[in-house]
Amino acid sequence: MEKLAGSVALPRGRSRVPGGARRAANRDPGAIRRGRCRTAPRTGPRAAPGPRFCGASGLRPAAPCPGYAAEHCRCSRNRPMITHVLSIVADGVLLGLIYAITGLGLSLVLGVMGIVNVAHSAFVMLGSFLAFELFRRFGVDPVLAFVLALPVFFVLGTVVYRVVITRVQSAAQTQGLVAMFGLMVLIENLGTIVWTTDTRVVTAAYTNTSLEVGGVVLPYVRLIAGGLALLLIGAFWAFLRFTLTGRAIRAMAQNPEAARIVGVDIQRLSAVMFGLGIACAGAAGVALAMVFPFSPNTQVVWLAWAFLVVILGGLGNVANTLFAGVAVGLIQAVCTAVMPFDYVYLVLYVLLAVILTVRREGLSSAVRRTI
Repeated sequence: MEKLAGSVALPRGRSRVPGGARRAANRDPGAIRRGRCRTAPRTGPRAAPGPRFCGASGLRPAAPCPGYAAEHCRCSRNRPMITHVLSIVADGVLLGLIYAITGLGLSLVLGVMGIVNVAHSAFVMLGSFLAFELFRRFGVDPVLAFVLALPVFFVLGTVVYRVVITRVQSAAQTQGLVAMFGLMVLIENLGTIVWTTDTRVVTAAYTNTSLEVGGVVLPYVRLIAGGLALLLIGAFWAFLRFTLTGRAIRAMAQNPEAARIVGVDIQRLSAVMFGLGIACAGAAGVALAMVFPFSPNTQVVWLAWAFLVVILGGLGNVANTLFAGVAVGLIQAVCTAVMPFDYVYLVLYVLLAVILTVRREGLSSAVRRTI
């Protein structure tokens, strides 16, 4: 191979670009391609291409991709499209089950009693901190905390009904709304005093483990939280459908005066119904704490999710609430996959505004009460 005059033989694989041109090319990678930098003419056979590297991480690789083949480079991050879509759907369904129980208590209380319980999310937040304290102090698993939250928050709900609701139930609906808003602010500020505004997490032994089915990765923590939510929804449906107390609650929701005439204790059933709604909120808080970080301020976001579930699913309809929660979870999963997470909340509020604009009558007549 002939050498150019004044040139120096370089080892194989080294660039023949002069130093000044090479430094200019480093500053402007496209300079050589556009002809700004003068290069020495290429002589000799072209070097064989080296192994391809995976650029999925955006970093300079230190070694060839382990999945390198002659045709193309495969990386674990570059999953097939169908697997990616199935992962988004599975994630949305599991999140939707949790959102369903978040909105279920609000839907039942609003559909049966006509009370807009804006403090619902504050009790959800208390459920999250109950799971946190039980896990931090006593090592109680979140699954057990989910079960313990039901009786604890049922009693708390009946107490709130006797102390607060009975005093404003016969007054105008706006007074009840103001009372529940004041209760929400009180609980949030008490939570800030006790736990501060720091973000907390509940990290169980199975938090960072997952199950892979056909390339679809399912985190165990979401599988467990979604399964518990589905069991609770089924238990609520069976209670309202097959038990004597549940049938009395349905009769009270359809016609309170007729139920009172036939001997139904409206006050007792109202206390039971409100207690069940708060129990559902507390259990939802435990499920949310298993999946998301939380603080006393996150209850505002959870309230928006709960209202969106109520709007989509209707008042007092357990089955429709389940489907609405799954729809909301799918919306969040799809939005998270295609846009930054900060914009997901923007989509939420826009969707709320659009639905409330279409249904101008508001939540109380969004759908027929079908409990």
